[in-house]
Amino acid sequence: SCKYAHCISLVAKEPAHSAPLKALAALPDGTFFTGSADNILNQWSWNPTSCNLQKQGGSVVNGAVQHVEIAENFIVWSMDANIDQFPGVTVGQVHIMSISDSPKTFQLQLSEQKPYAHPMSVLKFIVRVVDGDLHLITGGVEGVIRVWTLSAATGTVSHLAALEGHIRGVTCMVLQGSILWSGSIDRSICVWDMATMQWVGHITSAAGGHVEEISCMTLVTTPDNGEYVVSGGLDCYVKVWQPNGDLFYESEETGIVTALGTTVDGLDAILLLVGLSDGKIIARSWKCLNDLVVIDQTVINHTGEVWSIKSCSSCVVSTGGGDGKLIVW
Repeated sequence: SCKYAHCISLVAKEPAHSAPLKALAALPDGTFFTGSADNILNQWSWNPTSCNLQKQGGSVVNGAVQHVEIAENFIVWSMDANIDQFPGVTVGQVHIMSISDSPKTFQLQLSEQKPYAHPMSVLKFIVRVVDGDLHLITGGVEGVIRVWTLSAATGTVSHLAALEGHIRGVTCMVLQGSILWSGSIDRSICVWDMATMQWVGHITSAAGGHVEEISCMTLVTTPDNGEYVVSGGLDCYVKVWQPNGDLFYESEETGIVTALGTTVDGLDAILLLVGLSDGKIIARSWKCLNDLVVIDQTVINHTGEVWSIKSCSSCVVSTGGGDGKLIVW
C-alpha cells in the first residue's frame, strides 16, 4: 500500500447539460468541450488560480452528441443525426471543425447518397494529427470500424478502410502504437494491426475476457515505456491486458464500470481512475494496484453514472456524469 495520504478536493462544478454528459474533451490549459443528448456542444474555460469554471460558448447541433475530441487545431464530435433520406431514423455522423484563425468545417461521409460515417451511432472514435493531416478511426454501433483521413493540403476527406470483426456495436477503442484495441457489445475485444488494416487477435471470456458488454477502455503508459490496455465492462470487472493479449490483472468492482482514465499524483505516480454506475470513482495506484481513495457523492457529487474521465494536467481531473454535471477535481 502507499505510505502517502491521497486527498481529493472538488475545485469546480457546473450543471453543463440537461442530459447525461458522455462527451468530454480536456486540454492542459483548462479548456473543455462537452456534449450531450440535449443536442448541445459547449466550450468551457477553467482558471486554476480562481478555480472558476466558465462557459465560453455553445452550439445547438443536429442530434445527440456521443463523443468529442480535440487534436491540435481541430475539434471533432460524433452525433446521432437525422437525414432526409430516412425520416425518423438517426445515423452516426462525425463532424470536424478547425479552430484556427479561419475556421472550416468538414464531415465524414461514405458518399453523397450516404451522408454519414456509420449507419448507426458512433459512440467512440480516435483522432490524431500526422504531418498536418487528420487521421481518424471511428467505431459504429453496427459493429464496423472505419479508417479516414482529412488532407490538410486539399481539405479532402478519404475513407480508407472498413474493419469487420465485431458482430455487435463498438463501444470503445484505444491505439497502442500501430495496434488498435476495440471493445464491443458482443463482449469481446478485437486487436488490429493498423499498418496492414488486418485483424490479429480476439479476446473473449474463454481467454479471461469479459462475460458482459465491454463499456470502456484506457491506455496506461509506464515510465519505462511499457503499455497496458485496461478494459471495463457491465460485468463489473476491470481487466488489464499486456501487449501480447495476456491478462495481467483483474478486479471486481462494486458496480458496472462506466468510465476509465488515468492521471498522476503529486509524486508523478500513475493512478488508474475507475468510474462506476453508482457515481463513485476509484483512484487506484498503478504500481501496486491497490485502492488509494474511493471518491463518492460526498466529494465529487455525481448523482448518476460517471460517463467520462479526462486528465487535464498533473493532479487535475475532469468528469462528466449522468446528472449532466461537469466537475473538475
